Amino acid sequence: MPLSSASNHVNARRAHHRAAAANHGFTLIELLTVIAIIGILAAIIVPTVAKVRSSAHNATCLSNLRQIGVAVILYANDNKQIFPPASDADSNSLSSTLRPYMGAGKTVNNTNSNSEAFICPARGVVPEDSNNFLRSSYSAHLLLFPSIHDSPNAPRYRTNTITRPSEIIMIGDATQQTSGSAYSNLWSVGEMYVEGSAPTAENFIVVNNAQDVDPLDGKSNFRYRHNGHVNVVFIDGHAGSFDKGTIKRRNIAIGY
Repeated sequence: MPLSSASNHVNARRAHHRAAAANHGFTLIELLTVIAIIGILAAIIVPTVAKVRSSAHNATCLSNLRQIGVAVILYANDNKQIFPPASDADSNSLSSTLRPYMGAGKTVNNTNSNSEAFICPARGVVPEDSNNFLRSSYSAHLLLFPSIHDSPNAPRYRTNTITRPSEIIMIGDATQQTSGSAYSNLWSVGEMYVEGSAPTAENFIVVNNAQDVDPLDGKSNFRYRHNGHVNVVFIDGHAGSFDKGTIKRRNIAIGY
C-alpha cells in the first residue's frame, strides 16, 4: 500500500474514533455518581446558607434594637427623663413618636410611618399590603411605656429613677398580629403588671409555648424567633438575648 494511502487510512480511523467519542453519552453509573455528588454538596451547602441567613437576621435585629434604645434615651433627655408612651393621646405609636430621633420626621398619619429599624428581619408575618409593610415587630415594657390613649392616667416613669438599667428590658421581639404588627406593649406578660420585689427577683417568668407563634391575635408576648431566643434592648441602651425560659422577674421588675 502506498505511503500516502496508509496515512489517509490512519487519519480516517482517527477521525472515526473522535466522532464516536464525541457521540458517546454518560453511562447510568456515571449519571448516578454525578447525582450523588450533587446531593452531598447540597446537603452540606443548604444548612450552611440557612445558618448564615439566620445569623445575619439576628445581627440585624440586635442592631435595630440598639437604634431604638438610643432613640428612647434621646427622647427621654428631651422630656425630663420620662419614657415615651407606647401610644400617645392621639394614638400615635411608639415608632411614630421616635421617628424624629431616628433620622426622619413624625408623620400625621401612622400609615407607613415606621423606620425599618422597627422590623425584625426574622418576623413571621410580612404584610401583603405595601402600605403596612413597615409595621413594627417589637413590643415595649408595659409599665415603662403605657398606652396614654387607652389609660390617660397611667403613671409615667423616668429613666433616671430605674435602679438596674442594665438588667431591665425596655423593648423586645414580640408576637405579631395577623396584620403583621406587634402590639404596642407586652400586656400578656403577667409579671409586668406589678413592680416586683427583691424576694421574687430570681423567679423565671412564665412562658406559654402555645403563644410563641405568629400570627397571634389577642395576645402580646415575647417572641423567641431567633433559634429559640428573644432579642431585647435594656434601659441603658445595650441589646442582648435570652433563651426561652431564662428571663427572670428581675429583668422586668422596676420596683427595687
